[in-house]
Amino acid sequence: MNNTVYSLKNVKKIYKSQAGKTYALDDITFDIQKGEVVVILGPSGSGKSTMLNVLSGIDVPTSGKIKYFDTDISKLSDIELTNYRKENLGFIFQSYNLIPNLTIYENVELGAHLSKSPLDIDKLLKIVGLVDMKNKFPYQLSGGQMQRVAIARAVAKNPNVLFCDEPTGALDEKMGKQTLRLLQDINEKYGTTIIIVTHNPSIAYLANTVIKMNSGKVSDIHKNDKIMNAEDIRWA
Repeated sequence: MNNTVYSLKNVKKIYKSQAGKTYALDDITFDIQKGEVVVILGPSGSGKSTMLNVLSGIDVPTSGKIKYFDTDISKLSDIELTNYRKENLGFIFQSYNLIPNLTIYENVELGAHLSKSPLDIDKLLKIVGLVDMKNKFPYQLSGGQMQRVAIARAVAKNPNVLFCDEPTGALDEKMGKQTLRLLQDINEKYGTTIIIVTHNPSIAYLANTVIKMNSGKVSDIHKNDKIMNAEDIRWA
Protein backbone atom coordinates (compact mmCIF):
# COMPACT_ATOMS: atom_id res chain seq x y z
CA MET A 1 0.00 0.00 0.00
CA ASN A 2 1.26 3.47 -0.91
CA ASN A 3 1.65 5.53 2.29
CA THR A 4 3.01 8.59 0.49
CA VAL A 5 0.17 11.13 0.40
CA TYR A 6 2.08 13.76 -1.56
CA SER A 7 5.15 13.46 -3.73
CA LEU A 8 6.53 16.66 -5.27
CA LYS A 9 9.25 16.63 -7.89
CA ASN A 10 10.91 19.77 -9.29
CA VAL A 11 7.83 21.91 -8.69
CA LYS A 12 7.99 25.53 -9.83
CA LYS A 13 5.42 28.31 -9.67
CA ILE A 14 6.42 31.35 -11.69
CA TYR A 15 4.53 34.63 -11.87
CA LYS A 16 5.33 36.90 -14.80
CA SER A 17 5.01 40.67 -14.76
CA GLN A 18 6.52 43.69 -16.49
CA ALA A 19 9.31 43.59 -13.92
CA GLY A 20 10.18 40.02 -14.93
CA LYS A 21 9.68 36.57 -13.39
CA THR A 22 8.98 35.85 -9.74
CA TYR A 23 9.66 32.32 -8.51
CA ALA A 24 7.05 31.75 -5.80
CA LEU A 25 8.16 28.10 -5.76
CA ASP A 26 11.60 27.26 -7.09
CA ASP A 27 12.39 23.60 -7.84
CA ILE A 28 10.64 22.00 -4.86
CA THR A 29 11.02 18.26 -4.18
CA PHE A 30 9.75 16.40 -1.08
CA ASP A 31 7.29 13.72 0.13
CA ILE A 32 4.59 13.75 2.81
CA GLN A 33 3.55 10.48 4.45
CA LYS A 34 0.06 9.37 5.45
CA GLY A 35 -0.89 10.27 9.04
CA GLU A 36 1.88 12.83 9.52
CA VAL A 37 1.59 16.27 11.05
CA VAL A 38 3.64 18.47 8.74
CA VAL A 39 4.54 22.10 9.45
CA ILE A 40 5.51 24.33 6.53
CA LEU A 41 7.39 27.15 8.19
CA GLY A 42 8.62 30.45 6.83
CA PRO A 43 8.32 34.23 6.91
CA SER A 44 5.86 36.24 4.84
CA GLY A 45 6.73 35.94 1.16
CA SER A 46 8.63 32.68 1.57
CA GLY A 47 6.26 30.72 -0.67
CA LYS A 48 4.47 28.70 2.02
CA SER A 49 0.98 29.90 1.05
CA THR A 50 1.70 29.17 -2.60
CA MET A 51 2.81 25.72 -1.49
CA LEU A 52 -0.53 25.18 0.26
CA ASN A 53 -2.38 26.35 -2.85
CA VAL A 54 -0.64 23.95 -5.24
CA LEU A 55 -0.89 20.99 -2.85
CA SER A 56 -4.60 21.58 -2.41
CA GLY A 57 -5.30 22.21 -6.08
CA ILE A 58 -6.41 25.80 -5.53
CA ASP A 59 -3.58 26.72 -7.90
CA VAL A 60 -1.48 24.71 -10.36
CA PRO A 61 2.32 24.63 -10.71
CA THR A 62 4.06 26.15 -13.72
CA SER A 63 6.15 23.01 -14.06
CA GLY A 64 7.03 19.84 -12.16
CA LYS A 65 4.87 17.07 -10.79
CA ILE A 66 2.62 16.80 -7.72
CA LYS A 67 1.25 13.35 -6.99
CA TYR A 68 -1.55 12.74 -4.49
CA PHE A 69 -1.10 9.03 -3.83
CA ASP A 70 -1.00 7.74 -7.44
CA THR A 71 -2.77 10.69 -9.10
CA ASP A 72 -0.78 13.48 -10.73
CA ILE A 73 -2.93 16.43 -9.64
CA SER A 74 -0.80 18.87 -11.64
CA LYS A 75 -2.46 17.43 -14.77
CA LEU A 76 -6.07 17.57 -13.58
CA SER A 77 -8.73 19.83 -15.12
CA ASP A 78 -10.53 22.49 -13.06
CA ILE A 79 -13.52 20.20 -12.55
CA GLU A 80 -11.28 17.30 -11.54
CA LEU A 81 -9.42 19.55 -9.08
CA THR A 82 -12.74 20.64 -7.56
CA ASN A 83 -13.71 16.99 -7.05
CA TYR A 84 -10.26 16.24 -5.61
CA ARG A 85 -10.71 18.98 -2.99
CA LYS A 86 -14.29 17.99 -2.23
CA GLU A 87 -13.59 14.28 -1.82
CA ASN A 88 -10.23 14.38 -0.03
CA LEU A 89 -9.42 17.67 1.70
CA GLY A 90 -10.48 19.83 4.61
CA PHE A 91 -9.47 23.47 5.15
CA ILE A 92 -9.00 25.64 8.24
CA PHE A 93 -8.18 29.30 7.69
CA GLN A 94 -7.13 32.16 9.94
CA SER A 95 -10.55 33.71 9.33
CA TYR A 96 -13.23 31.32 10.52
CA ASN A 97 -15.70 31.76 7.61
CA LEU A 98 -18.66 30.59 9.67
CA ILE A 99 -22.21 31.18 8.38
CA PRO A 100 -23.61 33.78 10.84
CA ASN A 101 -27.29 32.80 10.62
CA LEU A 102 -26.64 29.10 11.20
CA THR A 103 -26.16 27.50 14.62
CA ILE A 104 -22.88 25.87 15.60
CA TYR A 105 -24.38 22.44 14.90
CA GLU A 106 -25.62 23.57 11.47
CA ASN A 107 -22.24 25.06 10.58
CA VAL A 108 -20.53 21.76 11.33
CA GLU A 109 -23.29 19.91 9.50
CA LEU A 110 -22.36 21.85 6.35
CA GLY A 111 -19.00 20.12 6.33
CA ALA A 112 -20.58 16.71 6.85
CA HIS A 113 -22.85 17.21 3.84
CA LEU A 114 -19.78 17.42 1.58
CA SER A 115 -18.81 13.83 2.33
CA LYS A 116 -19.96 10.33 1.47
CA SER A 117 -18.58 9.10 4.81
CA PRO A 118 -18.93 11.97 7.33
CA LEU A 119 -18.04 11.74 10.98
CA ASP A 120 -20.63 11.91 13.74
CA ILE A 121 -21.34 15.60 14.45
CA ASP A 122 -22.23 15.17 18.13
CA LYS A 123 -19.02 13.22 18.75
CA LEU A 124 -17.02 15.93 17.00
CA LEU A 125 -18.67 18.67 19.05
CA LYS A 126 -17.72 16.73 22.17
CA ILE A 127 -14.08 16.52 21.01
CA VAL A 128 -13.94 20.28 20.39
CA GLY A 129 -15.71 20.99 23.69
CA LEU A 130 -18.80 22.69 22.25
CA VAL A 131 -21.64 20.25 22.92
CA ASP A 132 -23.33 22.71 25.28
CA MET A 133 -23.12 25.50 22.68
CA LYS A 134 -24.35 23.64 19.61
CA ASN A 135 -27.56 25.70 19.39
CA LYS A 136 -25.79 29.05 19.74
CA PHE A 137 -24.80 31.29 16.82
CA PRO A 138 -21.25 32.36 15.87
CA TYR A 139 -21.67 35.89 17.27
CA GLN A 140 -22.21 34.38 20.72
CA LEU A 141 -18.78 32.68 20.69
CA SER A 142 -15.23 33.82 21.42
CA GLY A 143 -12.54 33.76 18.74
CA GLY A 144 -11.10 30.54 20.09
CA GLN A 145 -14.53 28.90 20.14
CA MET A 146 -15.22 29.97 16.56
CA GLN A 147 -11.90 28.46 15.50
CA ARG A 148 -12.94 25.19 17.14
CA VAL A 149 -16.20 25.25 15.18
CA ALA A 150 -14.20 25.83 11.99
CA ILE A 151 -12.01 22.83 12.84
CA ALA A 152 -15.03 20.63 13.56
CA ARG A 153 -16.64 21.68 10.27
CA ALA A 154 -13.47 20.85 8.32
CA VAL A 155 -13.06 17.48 10.05
CA ALA A 156 -16.77 16.54 9.78
CA LYS A 157 -16.32 15.53 6.15
CA ASN A 158 -13.68 13.01 7.29
CA PRO A 159 -10.92 14.36 5.00
CA ASN A 160 -7.76 12.45 4.19
CA VAL A 161 -5.76 15.67 4.50
CA LEU A 162 -6.48 18.72 6.66
CA PHE A 163 -4.85 21.98 5.53
CA CYS A 164 -4.42 24.66 8.21
CA ASP A 165 -3.42 28.14 7.04
CA GLU A 166 -2.10 30.12 10.04
CA PRO A 167 -4.73 28.48 12.31
CA THR A 168 -3.53 30.35 15.42
CA GLY A 169 -2.75 33.67 13.73
CA ALA A 170 -5.75 35.49 15.22
CA LEU A 171 -5.58 33.83 18.65
CA ASP A 172 -3.79 34.58 21.90
CA GLU A 173 -1.41 32.05 23.46
CA LYS A 174 -4.03 30.22 25.52
CA MET A 175 -6.51 29.85 22.67
CA GLY A 176 -3.71 29.11 20.21
CA LYS A 177 -2.41 26.22 22.27
CA GLN A 178 -5.93 24.86 22.77
CA THR A 179 -6.44 24.93 19.00
CA LEU A 180 -3.15 23.10 18.38
CA ARG A 181 -3.98 20.52 21.06
CA LEU A 182 -7.26 19.91 19.25
CA LEU A 183 -5.42 19.34 15.96
CA GLN A 184 -3.13 16.86 17.72
CA ASP A 185 -6.17 15.03 19.13
CA ILE A 186 -7.76 14.80 15.67
CA ASN A 187 -4.53 13.46 14.17
CA GLU A 188 -4.26 10.83 16.90
CA LYS A 189 -7.93 9.82 16.86
CA TYR A 190 -8.60 9.73 13.12
CA GLY A 191 -5.12 9.41 11.59
CA THR A 192 -5.77 12.54 9.53
CA THR A 193 -2.74 13.89 7.69
CA ILE A 194 -2.43 17.51 8.86
CA ILE A 195 -0.45 20.18 7.02
CA ILE A 196 0.00 23.44 8.94
CA VAL A 197 1.31 26.57 7.23
CA THR A 198 2.70 29.06 9.75
CA HIS A 199 5.33 31.70 10.49
CA ASN A 200 5.37 30.70 14.19
CA PRO A 201 8.53 28.58 14.80
CA SER A 202 7.14 27.15 18.06
CA ILE A 203 4.49 25.19 16.16
CA ALA A 204 7.27 23.23 14.43
CA TYR A 205 7.80 21.26 17.66
CA LEU A 206 4.40 19.60 17.18
CA ALA A 207 5.25 18.17 13.77
CA ASN A 208 6.55 14.84 12.56
CA THR A 209 8.15 16.70 9.65
CA VAL A 210 9.15 20.37 9.39
CA ILE A 211 9.64 21.95 5.98
CA LYS A 212 11.33 25.35 6.19
CA MET A 213 10.91 27.75 3.28
CA ASN A 214 12.57 30.97 2.25
CA SER A 215 12.39 32.94 -1.02
CA GLY A 216 10.43 30.20 -2.77
CA LYS A 217 12.91 27.46 -1.90
CA VAL A 218 12.95 24.70 0.69
CA SER A 219 15.86 25.61 2.95
CA ASP A 220 15.58 22.62 5.29
CA ILE A 221 13.53 19.47 5.93
CA HIS A 222 13.86 17.61 9.18
CA LYS A 223 12.03 15.04 11.29
CA ASN A 224 11.40 15.64 14.98
CA ASP A 225 12.70 12.82 17.17
CA LYS A 226 10.37 13.99 19.92
CA ILE A 227 6.97 15.58 19.35
CA MET A 228 5.89 18.05 22.01
CA ASN A 229 2.39 18.49 23.37
CA ALA A 230 0.80 21.78 22.39
CA GLU A 231 0.51 22.83 26.03
CA ASP A 232 4.27 22.60 26.51
CA ILE A 233 5.61 24.67 23.60
CA ARG A 234 7.04 28.13 24.12
CA TRP A 235 4.85 30.66 22.34
CA ALA A 236 6.50 32.88 19.72
